[in-house]
Amino acid sequence: MQRSPIVSISATARKIGISAPTVAKSLEHMRQLGILREITGRERHRLFVYEPYLAILNEGMEPIR
Repeated sequence: MQRSPIVSISATARKIGISAPTVAKSLEHMRQLGILREITGRERHRLFVYEPYLAILNEGMEPIR
């Protein structure tokens, strides 16, 4: 998740070489633990974001007013 803080089930399954259902269960478990957040609101082709990590990367990047 640190290399790709926004992931899809299918791309993750291809990248690490395990089945999509296994990835889906793992990502859903991490979502339930509050580690990830699902950002599409859809049933299929969902995207998950590792929000705490993105928050660190975006720290200090707020627009100047």
